Amino acid sequence: MKTDKNKYQDPRWQKLRLQILDRDHWGCQSCGEEEKPLHVHHKYYVAGKPLWESPPESLITLCADCHEKEAEKLLKAMEHLTSAARKNFLSFDIEVIASGLDTLTLRHLPEVVASAYRWALTDPDIQLKLIDMYFKYLHKKHKKDGKNKIPKT
Repeated sequence: MKTDKNKYQDPRWQKLRLQILDRDHWGCQSCGEEEKPLHVHHKYYVAGKPLWESPPESLITLCADCHEKEAEKLLKAMEHLTSAARKNFLSFDIEVIASGLDTLTLRHLPEVVASAYRWALTDPDIQLKLIDMYFKYLHKKHKKDGKNKIPKT
């Protein structure tokens, strides 16, 4: 069995790594750096799959400095996200939110989408409009499906 470090030496990983570096034009996708050592960062891992079977969208080129910062910041951000979610929601609700995020297709840059979601979540008027739109959607959907009753949400 290969050690974790040896997995990164595997020719199949090295081939994928070069493809990602080419795709990202041999530059850090966070700060634009091209002169420092570049790493291919896993935004997420796919359980049960080896590194070289990672989907390209799960990988991003980062310079060594940004890669280190990302690792540090991610832990803090995940703690913050978990704490914030638990303040207002129970596990079922958090699972619903996670499911929505998991199936999300970004229509703009991630930082734009994240900022827009923050705005929508913190502006009471926008939150009410979104909930009103959601109930209209449910009503329309259940009317179309021939159901008279809207389920509790």
